[in-house]
Formats: sequence, C-alpha cells, structure tokens
Amino acid sequence: YRLAGVIYHGSAHFTSRLFDKRGNTWSHDGMQNGGKCSFQGAAKEVQTLSVLEGRVACVAIYTSI
Repeated sequence: YRLAGVIYHGSAHFTSRLFDKRGNTWSHDGMQNGGKCSFQGAAKEVQTLSVLEGRVACVAIYTSI
C-alpha cells in the first residue's frame, strides 16, 4: 500500500495533505485556497504527518495502486 493522503481537523474545518505517485506533496484547504491544491514539495521532506497548519491528523488514506 502507498499513502495517498491525510485528512486533518481543527478550528472547525478540515484540511488535507495529498501524496502523488511522483513523490510530491500537496495541501488542500478550501477556505484558504479557493478549492485549489498548493504544492508543498517532496514527500520525503515532510517533517511530521500528524499535524498540518495546527490541525491534527484524523484519517490516513492508502491505495494499492
């Protein structure tokens, strides 16, 4: 399995971090970015998966592809 995304909760709304097949990381906060993902960099450089912008991880999504 490959980690495809993590959903975070805090401050009364959800955000997410997505991992593409090329090893890149993207973040999504519909309230901040108007529904568009923003590039974060290489997935191997992510310091921690448990927190994103002060929100705590609540769901991890894996794929077999």
